[in-house]
Amino acid sequence: MVNHFLHHIILTLFAVEKIIKMKKITILLMLVMVAIPDLAQHPIGSHTYRIDDRIVKQQVALSPDGECRQDMVWDLRDMEELNNGRKVCYTEVYDKPLQVAGIENSTRHYYEQRGDSLLTWGYENNLTRAEYDRPILLLHTPLVFGSRHEGQFHGTEAYCEKVFSRVFGSYEVTVDGTGMMLLPNGDTLRHVSRVHLRERTVACPYSHIGTVQELKSYVDSIAYTPDSIRMQMAQAPLAVTDTYRWYAEGYRYPIIEVMTTDGGDDGEDEYMAYYTAPDEQLTLDDEENKTVREQLAILDSQGEGGDTTEQATHPSAISRYDMSVNGQTVTIDYDLTEGATVKGLVCNVMGMVFRQQSQHHEAGEHYQMQLDCTGLRRGEYVLYLNVNGQVTSSTVSL
Repeated sequence: MVNHFLHHIILTLFAVEKIIKMKKITILLMLVMVAIPDLAQHPIGSHTYRIDDRIVKQQVALSPDGECRQDMVWDLRDMEELNNGRKVCYTEVYDKPLQVAGIENSTRHYYEQRGDSLLTWGYENNLTRAEYDRPILLLHTPLVFGSRHEGQFHGTEAYCEKVFSRVFGSYEVTVDGTGMMLLPNGDTLRHVSRVHLRERTVACPYSHIGTVQELKSYVDSIAYTPDSIRMQMAQAPLAVTDTYRWYAEGYRYPIIEVMTTDGGDDGEDEYMAYYTAPDEQLTLDDEENKTVREQLAILDSQGEGGDTTEQATHPSAISRYDMSVNGQTVTIDYDLTEGATVKGLVCNVMGMVFRQQSQHHEAGEHYQMQLDCTGLRRGEYVLYLNVNGQVTSSTVSL
């Protein structure tokens, strides 16, 4: 009887301990959800590259110059197309099952999704083969404005089977802008983030090396740590590559990619820009991002999807709207039929924001906003007025 009673007490104690642990876990999860409500409630989709996906990149004339920040309006409506585009396909890498090869312009780029990080392990074409034992970070999700990740990369490069080099350097990945994008077909894309990748690369050719195997053996015999990479970078000429990618929630691949390379004193500068239309990505069998687009559409219709919403001919909250320019000052006079947040942005024709201001007023008359554009070059600019998420635009001459 005593043993049975003790056994019952022990079981009860175990049950109480389990309940306490479960309550602690529940409280912890609740605290996490409160601390990051955007991640808990806001769908973000996936930007992972997938085997058998095929897209078309259209080469365009587009520059990333200009200030980038939150509440951007990137205007692509007058973007110039330079050719008929090139196909990109993603396929498996037979000897490396965790990697995906992206094939474009006769070059295979090797990618791997590792947790929340998209990495590149190198590339190869008829002339060059680069392999990294320390990969380069391309993307880190979720895309949160201001987030920044950095590190070092290292590997080998063989050019025409004649020049064999050790390559290494550093990378920085920053989400430096968020906002909306006005597309060439007149549609508006919301929930867009710009990701800036800066690579600083050093190439050290070895004249005494004659094969790839010799190169790898030599590089392995003198390993470079992150500290030694930083030290060598301080003593050698660098090639700096800046890549800007615009990602939209609900779309797997970047909408825009712009790459600029400063070859340094001995190299050539390069510039390339590509556009992958959202309609092009709708043809993919991508239920995950389709679901995200549907969820975002519901949130936007309820006013919960953020302040990057579709363009409107005339914001419904404004009953009167007059714009004038006096020297370098743009003045907006307006009346409101309801309480509203009013944002004014002065941009170039590519949507880069140079001046902005935000006000909040209740329903009333004779409100005024002034945007001081002192210091901007004379010329044509676009004034965007965002009223409770509805956007109208007009051209101004400074």
